[in-house]
Amino acid sequence: MTAAGYKPCTAPPCPFPAGTSVWSAMLGWSLASGTMIRDRYGVGGGELGQPAALTVRKAAGEYVCGGCRHVIARGSLHGSNAGAHYCGCCITATRPEDEFRAKAA
Repeated sequence: MTAAGYKPCTAPPCPFPAGTSVWSAMLGWSLASGTMIRDRYGVGGGELGQPAALTVRKAAGEYVCGGCRHVIARGSLHGSNAGAHYCGCCITATRPEDEFRAKAA
């Protein structure tokens, strides 16, 4: 992956042991609408930012961090789920708050 222009991660090693449940520090954004959104935010729709739920695992191969875009080395501990991988500096033990942005009128 470094041949493709990605830089190795310079972050300190993951501070959590394997198997720990963690969250991405960065929010993932998606369109949201419906009754739950109307009840919670007072509008019919917009964009909802939520952190990814992750588990600390040992990297089976090289991955690109979904937060800082650095290479996560094979064998290093990182936060991951079925399709997302985050290095030690891009995960947190406390869940970040959701954010909501209403559609522009």
